[in-house]
Amino acid sequence: MKGQTHPICDRFLTAARESQLPVTEDMNGARFEGAGIYETNIARGRRQSSSKTYLTPALGRPNLDLRLVTQAERVLFDAEGRATGVALRARDGSRHDVHARAEVILSAGAIGSPMLLQQSGIGAGGDLQRLGIDTRRNLPAVGQNLQDHLCASYYYRATVPTLNDQLRPLWGQAMAGLRYLTTRRGPLALSVNQAGGFFRTESATDGPNIQLYFNPMSYRIPESTKARLLPEPYPGFLLCFNSCRPESRGSVGLSRPEPGAA
Repeated sequence: MKGQTHPICDRFLTAARESQLPVTEDMNGARFEGAGIYETNIARGRRQSSSKTYLTPALGRPNLDLRLVTQAERVLFDAEGRATGVALRARDGSRHDVHARAEVILSAGAIGSPMLLQQSGIGAGGDLQRLGIDTRRNLPAVGQNLQDHLCASYYYRATVPTLNDQLRPLWGQAMAGLRYLTTRRGPLALSVNQAGGFFRTESATDGPNIQLYFNPMSYRIPESTKARLLPEPYPGFLLCFNSCRPESRGSVGLSRPEPGAA
């Protein structure tokens, strides 16, 4: 986003230098610690995901079968305990077994992966037995050490214009929309978290333990998921912090033996 961010981001970087905080030119480089402009996965004004970037172009391959609205219920094993496939349930409730010729890759996220393993009989044996699930492998660590990176946001009123001034009035929204449609550039083609960085607190000795986000716009998160984000009626910005190395630990476990019950 370098060269495209809101001008107030330059003031953020200046403030970091004046506060004797490090500044970095490349957060993905060898020295990422410090304040800088974030790099984003955006192409032609649209945010890119692994699905759009890698999966969609490969959908025409004969060895790829994409199944939507389909839930993996458990991993299948052979008599020797080797994973050989996955049991699936389709949207209409029908169930299918898919078998692998080479290997099974489990990639269901921090919540879904341990759930799927436990559904398949891999986890703490006592917990699985209480749910009536046969224990295939007693691995008590499955579902443990869950970490969450909670974020705290601070709202500030600015003395200079911010994105609030551009995106709150209807005329500003219209101009931003027209610019995006004609050039795929402008504030609608960028992330709202335009600057930030990685920093150390006083207790950190071996590396940064705090990530900071500088957002050149201030807004309240609406309670309804259907509501629009609306910039506040004055120039403002957000500073958000989250812990990169949380010390608290949680766990993911099944409450019922049915698939998907965490």
